Order: sequence, then structure tokens, then C-alpha cells
Amino acid sequence: MDQAATKPLHYRTQQMRGDAANLQADISRGVSFVPALGFGLLICFLLMIFSRVFDMYFISYHIPGICERIMAAVVIVSGSFWRPFHTGIGKTLLFLTAWMVIGVPFSAWKSDSLSILTSAWWPCLIVFMAVGGMIKEFKQYCVIAWILAVSILVLSIFCLRYGTIDNGRLWMSNESRFANPNDMAQAMLIGIPFWLAISKRSASLAGKLAALGVLVVMVYVIAQTGSRGALLSFAALFVAMLLRASAKGKAKLLLAGGLCFGAALGFLPGSLQDRYKTLFSEDKPEMETAGEDLMLDSAFSSTASRQHLLDQSLILTATHPIFGVGIGQFMVAENALAISQGARRGSWLGTHNTYTQVASETGLPGALLFIAVFFLSMKTTHSLYQATKGEAELKAVAIQAEALFFSLICLATTDIFIHVAYTMLLPVLAGLAISLEYTSRPLIAEIQRRKAELPLPLPAIR
Repeated sequence: MDQAATKPLHYRTQQMRGDAANLQADISRGVSFVPALGFGLLICFLLMIFSRVFDMYFISYHIPGICERIMAAVVIVSGSFWRPFHTGIGKTLLFLTAWMVIGVPFSAWKSDSLSILTSAWWPCLIVFMAVGGMIKEFKQYCVIAWILAVSILVLSIFCLRYGTIDNGRLWMSNESRFANPNDMAQAMLIGIPFWLAISKRSASLAGKLAALGVLVVMVYVIAQTGSRGALLSFAALFVAMLLRASAKGKAKLLLAGGLCFGAALGFLPGSLQDRYKTLFSEDKPEMETAGEDLMLDSAFSSTASRQHLLDQSLILTATHPIFGVGIGQFMVAENALAISQGARRGSWLGTHNTYTQVASETGLPGALLFIAVFFLSMKTTHSLYQATKGEAELKAVAIQAEALFFSLICLATTDIFIHVAYTMLLPVLAGLAISLEYTSRPLIAEIQRRKAELPLPLPAIR
């Protein structure tokens, strides 16, 4: 983070007046039916896409798709779609979209890139506009954050209820978005900071213990996935929390971390432990059973495959540095590249790295814009946290800003090990960063106004 991001937010009088006018306008619009409907649809849609409930039930009714189309119409009719694009995050995402469109004529498979643009990326923009535009008040933001937390809890329950162990790893047997162990672990990691925020905000011991129980369930799901990328992401989250914590907080975190490590050694199957150890060693240990040996073979094979795909994605980026090979066309281009290298066929697998996925498919400009969305979102949440952490009246804002910052860290880290460039994860979190900043700004300005109106202490009379 740069120095500007670590300074408290200060708003000029003119900006405060403009914010007040916008706030009043939002309040007046809030009494109408359309914004209320839009917010309700946003709640339903986020619950659907993060819990994946309709991947389990009523699949043939296509309820999430119907909800998305209605929500898109409401967002446009309400006029709220413009607000996210008045921010640096929104403009960067819009430039990224424009760059994707420009790159379609240069794609290895033009019609397929256009199809992915309309079927996958357009819904991402819709949810970004809805999250960034339909949340008008800080209380509404807190509701959305709670919905995300509950949705991922529901997902974790589905994973345990319907998941099966294959080669020692937890999989979902259906076509759910989070059926893959790495996708599943990523979702859990994104949800953990929101449950930490719920724990911090809870005034009762029962509430804190309930949140702790949920966290234990989600960590258990992550452990069962055997995702090595998730393990590194968890370490990144732990380090970020340590850096933010007070001395007392650091002691608690270190104790909790030690207990988690001990529990992992005591309860995780030896095959999973050995899988995680492959992060730090290239030597394959001796296995007692054929199943355990098969799991380790899969781990080492996965590492070799990832390295090969990384090399291929870097070659494609170097040979197509401006527009890339077209969104969604890495596998097609990698197949042609492999044949030119003397192989019979390509791997026909994704990059297993979101950043090289974007770089190879949209070129270096697209990759820079994608990373910029991450950076600006993290900068916004970091600045909000720094501006509010010392204010008792703004404690709730600080907690939410910290949680969103941590969630972005988890997404940014897990993206190194999984290719999810054209999913809704980043647009949702980026939209939340915009809404949190927008809804918190009047609260911060009000605190600053009160401080400015406090009478100065009278000088002592001698």
C-alpha cells in the first residue's frame, strides 16, 4: 500500500455538501418501490450464487438466471448503475471490459470469446453494478455482508452433506460452481473474514461462540479439500491479521494458530498431511496403502502439470502481449502451441492461475487492469480501516473494512492457484468496497464535523 492509503480520510466542505445532497437524494429515492425491490433481489441473488442452493434443488427452473435478469432491469431502471463507474474501481473495470471487447477480433476463436463475454462476463458486470449501486446505507451494507457469510456457511454444509472423498480429497458430485476442491476452499476462505467480523461485532458470548463454531466448520472443509493453494492463502490471511493485531491480539492469534496446527496433526489423515508437505519437499514419502500412494501421485502430477501450464501461459503472453489469445481461449491456443512444439495435442486444461489466465487471454494491458481492480479495492478498504479504527462510534465500519480487506487478500492469493477470471468473485468484492466507502463517507464526515464544533479548552488563568 502507498502512503496515501494509510492516512485517515479527510473530506473538504464542498465534498461533504455534495455527499449530503447525494444522501438526501438516495433517501428520497429509497421510499420508492424500485430501490427496495433492487436491494431485495440483490440479497436473493447473492444468497443463490454463494450458497449454490439451486445447484442442489430445482435446477431445471433456472431461478438464479431469472433473478439476475430481473435484477439487471431494476438496476438500470433505478439509475443506480452509474454510481460504481464514478469510482476508480468502476472505471478500471469498465476499461477492462472495453479491452476484452476490443480483443475479440484478435481471438483464436472469435465466436466463443464473444459468447463468454456475453454469457459469463456480462453477469459479472450486472452483479458489480447491483452491489456497487443498490446499497444506499451502511446498515444495508452490513446486511449484505451478513448474507455473504451465511451463504458460505450454507455452502459448507452442502459440501459436508453432499461431498464425497475421492483420492483423499473432498469433492462435490454435481456440477456446482464450487464442486472442485480448490474452488470450494477458495469460497470458504473468502467467507472466513466475514465470520470473524460477525464474531467481533457480537456483544454476547453465545454469539461469539456460534461464530467460532462456524469458523471451525469452514476450516475443516478447507482441510478436507487438500488444496495446497488454500493452505498458502490461509497463511497469508494469518500474517495479515498478525500485522493488524495489537500485542494482545497477536498473542491470541499465535495461540489459536498453534491449536489449529496441533489439531491438524492430530485429526487430518496422514495422506492429506503428506499432500500438504509436497509444498515444501519434492521427495515422495513411502505410503502404506495404494489409495494414499495414488493421492500423492496425483499431488506430484498436479505440480508438474501446473508448472507446464504456467510455462505455456507465459509463452502465449509473450507471443500475444497486446490483445492476448482471446478471453476463454487459452486451451485452444495452448493446444496449437503444444502441437507446434512437437506434441500430439495440448493439455486442454485451464491455466490454474487467474493472473496468467488474464495475461494470456487479454494481453498485458488486460492483466494490469485486472490487478488494478484488486489494488484499488484493497486500497479503499485499507484507507477506510485506517480512518475509522480509532473512533469508537465508527468501530462497526472499521470491522467491516478490515473483513473486506482480508477477504480480498484471500481471493488475491487463491487466484494464484486457480483460474477464475470471469466469475463474480472479484466483481462482488470490488462492488462491496465501493458501497462500503460510499455508505461510510457520511458517517466519517459527521464525526469530523462534531470534532470541529467542539469548543477549545480555555487557557489557564495565572
